[in-house]
Amino acid sequence: MRTHSVKNFVLPPVLAVAFLILGILIMPKINLQYTGISQISRADARSIVDTFIEKRRIDVSDFYLDQFFIHDNTGIDFLTRTYGAGKTIALAQSEELPLAYWQFRFYKNVPRDNQIELYDLRVSPTGKLIKYLHHLPDSAAGANLTHEQARRLAEGLAVNWPAINFADFELENASSVEKTNRTDHTFKYHHKTQKYNGGTYSFAVQICGDEIAQVTSFFQEPGNFTSASGLVGGANLLFNSISVLAYVFLLFLSIIVFLQKYHAGLVGVRNGLRIGAIIYIAFIVQAIFSWDIFGLGTQFGAIGLFHKKFVILGLTLATSTLFIFLHVATSWTAADHIIRTEKLPLLHGMDSIINNRWITKNLGREIPIGIAAGITVFGLIQVVSWVLIQLTNAAPRLSAQGGSFFSYKICLSERWPQSLLMWFSQKSSPENSSLLIYFKNTAMLSWQLLLQRPSLRL
Repeated sequence: MRTHSVKNFVLPPVLAVAFLILGILIMPKINLQYTGISQISRADARSIVDTFIEKRRIDVSDFYLDQFFIHDNTGIDFLTRTYGAGKTIALAQSEELPLAYWQFRFYKNVPRDNQIELYDLRVSPTGKLIKYLHHLPDSAAGANLTHEQARRLAEGLAVNWPAINFADFELENASSVEKTNRTDHTFKYHHKTQKYNGGTYSFAVQICGDEIAQVTSFFQEPGNFTSASGLVGGANLLFNSISVLAYVFLLFLSIIVFLQKYHAGLVGVRNGLRIGAIIYIAFIVQAIFSWDIFGLGTQFGAIGLFHKKFVILGLTLATSTLFIFLHVATSWTAADHIIRTEKLPLLHGMDSIINNRWITKNLGREIPIGIAAGITVFGLIQVVSWVLIQLTNAAPRLSAQGGSFFSYKICLSERWPQSLLMWFSQKSSPENSSLLIYFKNTAMLSWQLLLQRPSLRL
């Protein structure tokens, strides 16, 4: 009896506390999300951008706006493979290099080609404006400055640019391009002392005609690494392949168990369809609240930047989300039957909830067990990741659209994306209101029929 008590009431919390401490100690050293912890909120960063726009008298009233916090994934990848995750995180947090930033993109929803006009501005985690870009159409008219005139204009701005000390930089290269109605000049500088095994801390200024079209400070990784940045090491490929195979195995296992029970007349499909509907709704809600960064880095020919998001959303709902729905629906239905029939001792509380018995001594027993198990898994993942990094050539990488979730100032300052609100406001004119009401009523009616239709029950 004493051994049973130790096993069930002492060992789980002890393991949880131990792995929690290990996870807290290890995570800041290996998790590349720590390269971007903003010290300012999105509203603060937007205020900096608005002040700059007002000073330059830029009119963006008819532009869509995407605003999000993002990492320099390629630069972080290079530094991680060269110096390790800990050194890379330290470089980012000290802002020795600009590896994470708030990005504000003002654009018009026109076909993507050389005639597109947009504004890109970036603000560092501590509130420095580190990029201004005005992408002009090739057909826009402007002056034809000489190389020396453009250089004086560029360096006159660079001396007063607050994000850098221009005296620490030297000219690396300069180029000029003659357009139909103007001449564009680009000047690229690199830091005299900050060198990173072929990578450099760089600063660039572009003059289009006589307009300053781009000012940006950034980390420039070596050119040969940029061309091969999509490649990963053998350890990464091995572990990614194992994870894919594990997922496919679990997917087919859940489908097989579900089909066995379904053909035996033991389960129906209604609960599975409900869970599937929840999955779809949750994904759509997630897409809405991450709309600004949704589809970042994906292109579909000459389609507009805003309409591209709807295309990606539709394709995702028809492919990857469909697989997730299939997996969740089948595994939930099969597990529901197992819990109801096999009387698993550690899941009595869950069985009570499924059977609508909310007042029972069993209810809540899984909560401490689940918390302890979750904390243990969290710490175990950090330990395993650290071991893989130390003993193999595996390197952690950031997702291209991962954003950043390690700052409460990012999470709590999120609002409905302005580009989506702008689109809805355009579509909510009187001639479109009846169409929106029709779609809303149709969706609600379809949902009610899905829940009530007897033919969907076994």
